[in-house]
Amino acid sequence: MRAFMSRLFALSGKPVVLKEQISRATLSVMSRMVLGKKCFSESGSTDEASSTVKLEEFQEMLDELLVLSGVFNIGDWILWLRFLDLQGYERRMKALKKRFDRFHDHVLGEHRAKRLGVKDLAEEDMVDLLLELAENPNLEVKLSYDNVKRFIQDIIAAGTDSSASTVEWAMS
Repeated sequence: MRAFMSRLFALSGKPVVLKEQISRATLSVMSRMVLGKKCFSESGSTDEASSTVKLEEFQEMLDELLVLSGVFNIGDWILWLRFLDLQGYERRMKALKKRFDRFHDHVLGEHRAKRLGVKDLAEEDMVDLLLELAENPNLEVKLSYDNVKRFIQDIIAAGTDSSASTVEWAMS
């Protein structure tokens, strides 16, 4: 919240796109809740060693995800046209998946490294719990690492966009 208020104070006297600022704040909160830390660097920040994605880039990835999840893809309805990718949505979806996978692989790699050799983690976050479930051979329903990636992606996307939209609506 302090960073959110500082950004708004720095922009005083200038027009502010409230949805962008609220989205940034909710993305930071969701990152801390789900991933256990802030995983995005601000543009111009020197804190890029701990992150693989800039905040603006991740927000753009989320926006693209929400757009692509709501488009009418003719290949979904006329299956014999799917391979042509007439609208280019399949290509965009595959490119977006690669970008998200790069981020998720980094996050899961950090969490796996943190878990090595540690029996009881003092601070577990949602990713740690999901990895624990994925590594448990006794579960009736097996959770794969790809499932963990998509689950993380869904939680962050849903939590960020819906929260930001609700706060923006309430403030306007």
